[in-house]
Amino acid sequence: MDNILSERGKLEIQKRFIDNFKYFSEVVNNNTLIFGEQFILECDQHISDIKTKRKGLGDGGAAAEEHRIIIDPPWIQGKNDFYKYIIGKIKELQLTMDTHNKRLSYFYIYYRRVYDGMSISIIALASALSVTEAVSMCFPPVVYTKILTMCMSALITVLTSIIKLKNYKEKTEQIVKIREKVYMCQTNLYIFEKDVKSQLYIEDDNPPPP
Repeated sequence: MDNILSERGKLEIQKRFIDNFKYFSEVVNNNTLIFGEQFILECDQHISDIKTKRKGLGDGGAAAEEHRIIIDPPWIQGKNDFYKYIIGKIKELQLTMDTHNKRLSYFYIYYRRVYDGMSISIIALASALSVTEAVSMCFPPVVYTKILTMCMSALITVLTSIIKLKNYKEKTEQIVKIREKVYMCQTNLYIFEKDVKSQLYIEDDNPPPP
């Protein structure tokens, strides 16, 4: 790789940054699921509550992390605005991907919980229906038993229809695939950022002591 402070080095970094940004845009814009506005607001509130609790458990650590993110390392200060912009933009993209990933985690847990709950309910109702029908065959017909079996059959049908209509299983599978792409994008951005910082460290006339 050319000297990162040379014009060719900057052009190479710029090309790599554009490639990463294109992949970021593809992951965010082309791999989205449609959620209701209220659902998204509930998700963001849940994430905000978790952040508040974490800050309450360790204010010192949270403040140190915030300080570390905002202030550039000494060996980056003094460089031209080009690399300050690149590194700052990478941090913005990482924060966006982190928020996107947290939302996906929330949606996945919700859909998985609903799907598992309905599936278990169908299995339990189907088992109870089989037992009820078997027991009713051993005794004279009772109106209440027939009503009970009809209600259980109807409930099984309703739950099965809801699962198919809402596509809970398909949505959870889609979320898993999207999260894999999000992790890949975060990894690419992380490697790119570390590579740029390493090159800046090497080319620095006064690097920090080890």
